[in-house]
Amino acid sequence: MDELLQKFVNAPEGSRSAALGALSKEQLEQLMTSVSKAAQKKKSKGFESLTERDLQERLNLNLTNVSNDKIEKPSVFLPSLDVFPSRAPSKELKFILGRLRRVWTRASEAGCRTFIDAIISEALDVVNGWEGDAGDGQATKDNSLRAYPEATLKHQGASGTVKGRADYLIGHVNASKLTYLHMDAFMIGVEAKVAWTEWAWIQAVGEGGALLRKRLSHDRQGPIFVVLTNAKNWQFFVIDEEGWVYSSGKPIRIDFGNDEDLELVLRWLRWFATAAADISPRSSLSDINAKLRGKMAEQIRTCLSRDGLAPPPSSLDSALTTLSSWSSDDDMMGDHDEDSDGSGWEYSSTR
Repeated sequence: MDELLQKFVNAPEGSRSAALGALSKEQLEQLMTSVSKAAQKKKSKGFESLTERDLQERLNLNLTNVSNDKIEKPSVFLPSLDVFPSRAPSKELKFILGRLRRVWTRASEAGCRTFIDAIISEALDVVNGWEGDAGDGQATKDNSLRAYPEATLKHQGASGTVKGRADYLIGHVNASKLTYLHMDAFMIGVEAKVAWTEWAWIQAVGEGGALLRKRLSHDRQGPIFVVLTNAKNWQFFVIDEEGWVYSSGKPIRIDFGNDEDLELVLRWLRWFATAAADISPRSSLSDINAKLRGKMAEQIRTCLSRDGLAPPPSSLDSALTTLSSWSSDDDMMGDHDEDSDGSGWEYSSTR
């Protein structure tokens, strides 16, 4: 608290009017600015303490599709398989997850994120065009989607400030260039948890809402994609430009050792990443998205529903079927499993 505000607050209640009258115009303006800043700071809340009301009032989000237990009723739907095909998890991912399950516990968030890192990495590698590549890759610093852990988010609105760290943000920016000028390049936020609580989605959607408000302040268009996971359970959200929140429905639960649910999770992640790559202002994935360039925003709108009914099939052609040849891999992960589920930006390497 600055000296002028401290002096005014400490003055006897009956003498404050006289104290105000004795201030110069410049001092009065300084005092009012300090009072406003102090009030705003008092109203600041971290993402982890947000409520549904905060999402509505502080971030101007419409929760019609997800409030009152509607969150498990899907309102965002994957494109049809002919438009966005499925793909079996790679042999490399299954080997990595098998090893992690044998030696790594998921009893803490750090443990869960070890599994999450591997799964997200596979999805981004495929979208970036490097699946199965054992080398260090040749994508340039700005043309690949990258995941940035522990990125600080903040949004200051009329009803108060929301702030905190997103476990991951995904965008095109090189870590060395993660500055104010690059905030608008992110479209995907991921929140990692240990336990799967009833209200965990509020924090995840709050982070996505702050990301949306930041992009809109830069005159960027397109939705925000949000992922909530504890490595075992995965739930997906889309927030459109009007602030409507859409849910994928009941969480997808991965049964490690069985490819089917993992394949579905990877399909959601690849769809989000492909859409972000096309819509983001710094997209430059010329090959993998060539036939979808400029079309993903249209496709996403056909996959959103505000009445809980599945939208009509997309009229978009089956461009994605040419992206690569889809193949199945019968190699399975290890048998051992552990089922217990126990306005600023900055990049930090602290985990």
